[in-house]
Amino acid sequence: LARSEELERASIALQETIDEVSKLQTLDDFIPHALRIVAKAFGVGSAGYFEHPSDMIYLRWWLLDNKIYGPDELPGLDSTNLNVLSQLAKGFTVPVDHLGVHHRTRIRPSIIHHRTATASPPLHAFAVSMGWDWELNVPLMVNGLADGAITLFRPEKNPFTEDDFSLAESLGKQIALAMQTSSIAEREREASLLREREHIAREIHDTLAQGFTAILIHLKTLRKQFSFPADA
Repeated sequence: LARSEELERASIALQETIDEVSKLQTLDDFIPHALRIVAKAFGVGSAGYFEHPSDMIYLRWWLLDNKIYGPDELPGLDSTNLNVLSQLAKGFTVPVDHLGVHHRTRIRPSIIHHRTATASPPLHAFAVSMGWDWELNVPLMVNGLADGAITLFRPEKNPFTEDDFSLAESLGKQIALAMQTSSIAEREREASLLREREHIAREIHDTLAQGFTAILIHLKTLRKQFSFPADA
């Protein structure tokens, strides 16, 4: 029964993710929806989305009690930890032992227990202060590298299970695919806009050229009619 419920939970979450992919306009539109879907699937009240296109990591979105916070709205998340939150948004690094592997080369989720972990003391202390003792950190693989991650949190008495781990892998792959789809769509929109601008520019150029030619012809006609001495 438990396994059947787990599969049903995974199926619902995956379908909701697919439905959102079909509606997405930009990555910034999609991620908040993805955080809500993932949080619901895992029965958690808090989830974050981090980007790490390089060795630096950046907090981009945070979900808390169904409210989405962007980088500029983090003070509303926890005004007592503004220094930590500001650093998360501006960019930070973590040692390899934080996740057990470099954050960009890992391919599987990691579970962090913030009460016993020691790799990133300010981050661990912040998580514990918020009641986020357990963290499930899910990499989002794009072109063979983890370009980002979704993090999920639970209190001390409710650790993540093996079934949670499996579901996280499935959802991580689905969301990463959606991210790539969004990137392709955004590039295509940009290319389409560029083509349209070039087309408009050519039309303006042709119109101006035709107008200039008409003016020259008209001037030549006037010169002939009035036989200006300078034209003799």
